[in-house]
Amino acid sequence: MGKIFYDDVALFRDEPKLLSVLEFVRKCMVEHNNCAIVDKSTKYNKNLVEFLEFENMLEIAEAVVISAIERKESRGAHYRVDFPNETQNFDANSIVRKKDNFLEIVFEKVGKWKLQFLENQTKINTKKLTN
Repeated sequence: MGKIFYDDVALFRDEPKLLSVLEFVRKCMVEHNNCAIVDKSTKYNKNLVEFLEFENMLEIAEAVVISAIERKESRGAHYRVDFPNETQNFDANSIVRKKDNFLEIVFEKVGKWKLQFLENQTKINTKKLTN
């Protein structure tokens, strides 16, 4: 998984590579659903932990790839070879939600009130850390 993401989702992305990775991730999800946990112990069950961690990794991978596919621009560390320029349409945060077992992506415009809130949070956290 790491190599595929490094090669096709990391620095230089394009839609065919992203779609290929999405297909791979979804195949892994189907295979994962057909797997079973051999160790049935209720304490210190490393098999269960690794199973759940892999399941979570697949869900996050799917969300990352879908977000990258839907963002039809380049911005910051997100560089799309097929969309090399930044556009105002995507001056927004990518929000991915799981709804009825499907991922839904929306782009939420960045507002001034959010920036102000984050600045206030930083000041509050800084004060707490220095006390």
